[in-house]
Amino acid sequence: MLKSKLSLADLFVLVVACLMVVAVGAPLASHTREYTHNLRCASNLKQIAEGLFNYARQNRGKFPRAMAEEDPKSWTAYTQPLASSPFESGGPAQNDVTAALFLLLRTQALTPDVFVCPVTRKITPWDYGGAPRTAVDCSNFPGGQHLSYSYANPYPSARAVEKGYKLNSSLSAEFPIMADVNPGIRSC
Repeated sequence: MLKSKLSLADLFVLVVACLMVVAVGAPLASHTREYTHNLRCASNLKQIAEGLFNYARQNRGKFPRAMAEEDPKSWTAYTQPLASSPFESGGPAQNDVTAALFLLLRTQALTPDVFVCPVTRKITPWDYGGAPRTAVDCSNFPGGQHLSYSYANPYPSARAVEKGYKLNSSLSAEFPIMADVNPGIRSC
């Protein structure tokens, strides 16, 4: 049997080598984690896009929009989440951009976790206010704590329409319909 003795110098070299492996491996693990989050975020956006285009196919090429006023001057978000219908009195306010996006939860096979970027820690999927409620019992997201993506404004002003703004399935690929950043909040 062979016995070896480590000198203090050998032990020091071994410790330094281990520290170097850890120092090189930590950023690599961080990079891998970031890459995985980016893939999940891209997957979420892809699922939302598929939901948008499925919705448009079912609605003569039009993307989701809830109650709208003629020639809107302002827009809102997160109104009346527990209303039973997004299109009736007592539902979300007119020109509510998030209520329009919530229509995907009501009509497409999407789940609330698809609307939450995996990097965000303070944003969580919504449970529709608790069981037994489901998406068809609600009309909107209750707040930014359950939605980390943004949707292009589906309520253009008359002037914007005159200048060519439209939000339907005829848009070119250069027009951003969804984004991984909610207004004013960096999430992904």
